[in-house]
Amino acid sequence: MAKKTTKRAQKKVAAKKADATKREQAAAPKTKIRYDRILVRYGEMALKSDVVRRRMEDRLLGNIRSGLDKMQIKYVLHKEMGRIFVETRQIEETVGVLTHIFGLVSVSPVQTRVIGSSLEKIAETAERIGRTFITSKDTFALRARRTGNENFTSKMIEREAGGRVQDATQARVDLDNPDKTLYVEVRQNKAYFYIEEHACPGGLPLGTQGRVVILFSGSVDAAAAAWLMMKRGCTVVPIYFESSPYTDASTDERAARVFETLREWSHGNKMSLRRVPHGKALFMFTEECRDEHLDVLSKRQMLRVANLIAKQEGARAVVTGDNLNQNASQTLENMAVVDRASELPVFRPVLTWDKEEILKLAQRIGAFEAATKEVKPAPRSRRSFPAVRLEDIEREEQKVDVKKLAEEAAEPVSSKTSS
Repeated sequence: MAKKTTKRAQKKVAAKKADATKREQAAAPKTKIRYDRILVRYGEMALKSDVVRRRMEDRLLGNIRSGLDKMQIKYVLHKEMGRIFVETRQIEETVGVLTHIFGLVSVSPVQTRVIGSSLEKIAETAERIGRTFITSKDTFALRARRTGNENFTSKMIEREAGGRVQDATQARVDLDNPDKTLYVEVRQNKAYFYIEEHACPGGLPLGTQGRVVILFSGSVDAAAAAWLMMKRGCTVVPIYFESSPYTDASTDERAARVFETLREWSHGNKMSLRRVPHGKALFMFTEECRDEHLDVLSKRQMLRVANLIAKQEGARAVVTGDNLNQNASQTLENMAVVDRASELPVFRPVLTWDKEEILKLAQRIGAFEAATKEVKPAPRSRRSFPAVRLEDIEREEQKVDVKKLAEEAAEPVSSKTSS
């Protein structure tokens, strides 16, 4: 009798497990979401005046087309108020391009449905999509955004569509910290459904803020400084100072590899690495001038060359990767002396950053591995002064024809161009 009771109990337990399994299978994801386009968001330029915003939007659209064309992606591009849509079947590749375009805030692959003014169609589609990725073990939230003059509000969408998803999946609602989130954006009789946002760099469209030249060594500081100027819409012309015979091929290779990384962010703009000789100037300074002034003398000479190239390029400023007090030429006093050699403004985007912050940015932009490679450095002062006097530096420069050296270095040489 006891054995029969045990068997019946076992059968009940087995039946309950089978029912639970069926419910889980019913609630489990069955198919992937079929994305048909990408919703593109941009931020800061939307706050500009109408004339400026239109100019920036046109440039942004051109940069997007350039990036997609370069990757041979088939697409249809169109813009609405505050949004851009890219219709394509190559979702993953397109997201890869868009996340490297300045001026964009974020992108989301979306599934589109024409809804007219029907809240029921929104709820029906939300339920169907919810079944594909939300299970009964998950917590979830449904977030809605509506623009235009529909006969329902965002809260009504969240309440109606969220209720349908909950009934279909048996998942618990958690608006504060959900496991899964379904987003709905309604505009112009269409609803766009998505479950993820991919961050973009933000800033302003590349090419909208003029040209700058940058002293570019391929270091993490130089890479970060260049990228930050690009983020603010500047076309950057990197100048690499070849210091042979003091440096070797490893130094050249580092600069080239980091430059290639920056090119991946230059959609819509031609970007060239300008190589100029600096070895002769270093030789003259080491032979004719006091050693403790070498760092400042070398940096001032680089600025002279950069000013000449800036005129050739139509650039309006010089950029450096200087980081306050990182070395002798980057103290506040010595930077003031260095800047006196430049007619153009000198910008230092990472001046106040901690080194850890610079390294994190280098990782984000993909330059960390190449930029941190060990290379043979150019000669430095054996005993540096943290606060040189301008009159002392100018006296040392009289021993060398710095103007002629700068003019020789700034003569057009080999460059590597991308589009």
